[in-house]
Amino acid sequence: MVVTLNKLGINSIGIVKNIKLDDKIKRRIADLGIIKDTKIKPVFSGACGGIRAYEIRNILLAVRDEDASKIHVEIC
Repeated sequence: MVVTLNKLGINSIGIVKNIKLDDKIKRRIADLGIIKDTKIKPVFSGACGGIRAYEIRNILLAVRDEDASKIHVEIC
């Protein structure tokens, strides 16, 4: 089942399938390691919302929900 990254449950694992961001942000996301067929796991959600922390390749990254809503992942 494919969902957007911001809808992936905490501690669930997803595999990135599609990134629909504008080129500038897409390039930055790729520089951080979020590319197609990469495993990603949400581990923390901000108290006020709007941002979540994700584990990818043994590091933690913070991604805004606005950007995460344009990244499609397949639930493992």
